[in-house]
Amino acid sequence: MYAAGGRGYPPDVTDARWVDDDVLSLVDGEPYAPPDPVLTAITAAARGGGLWWAICAGLAMRRGAARTAAAKGAVSVATALATAQLLKRVLPYRQRPPDDGSVARHALPERPTSSSMPSAHAATGAAFVTSMLLENRALGVAVFPVFVAAAYGRLRTRVHWPSDVLVGTVVGAVAAGAVRAIWRP
Repeated sequence: MYAAGGRGYPPDVTDARWVDDDVLSLVDGEPYAPPDPVLTAITAAARGGGLWWAICAGLAMRRGAARTAAAKGAVSVATALATAQLLKRVLPYRQRPPDDGSVARHALPERPTSSSMPSAHAATGAAFVTSMLLENRALGVAVFPVFVAAAYGRLRTRVHWPSDVLVGTVVGAVAAGAVRAIWRP
């Protein structure tokens, strides 16, 4: 990988771009092949935390532990979204992966132009899943694959670098942990 990319060995470990390039090259499918429509729908629905808000609304209609989990999940999603958007404004601007006219990029209804670091999709998804895992393990396990699909969709459609998704995931998990620490029954 290093010789093919024109980089020397060993790579400069302080520069995450070599990891981003190599991981993105391993993502299933080519940028010129259309992504699976279900994957595209999931990542589009997760925009602004919409998918997670909808699941919270559904859970809130139930009584008991599911309603409490929904409330904490909603607060976690809001906290993660606000934190991710704040970080986008205070961190140096980061370009998104090159478009190159790829079918994968154009499969999404939105054309993001904001800084790619961190991924707000990953932050809100990780906040929701972490909150569910902390409150109701069965719910958390049930929604985890949806989070993975949403995060992977950001890579597959070439709108985020892998490190953007990783940082967003950490932001979301920390947000959910903070909500749990503050919100005691």
